[in-house]
Amino acid sequence: MQKKKTHLMIILALFINGMAMVLFAIDNIQLKNVGPGITFTALAVVLFSLGVYSIVRNSKIKEMERR
Repeated sequence: MQKKKTHLMIILALFINGMAMVLFAIDNIQLKNVGPGITFTALAVVLFSLGVYSIVRNSKIKEMERR
């Protein structure tokens, strides 16, 4: 079964949403809302991790296609 690449727009959306989550986290932490701040920070870490994983996975798939 052939592996599919993650589309570039999906990766870009992951990073943009990650940045939004960071801004929400900063906003909530400054307002002394620690719970939502930690939640948004965790979501940002997950989104950035998915974005980096997608880039690495796409490069591995591209490498395998060259062979």
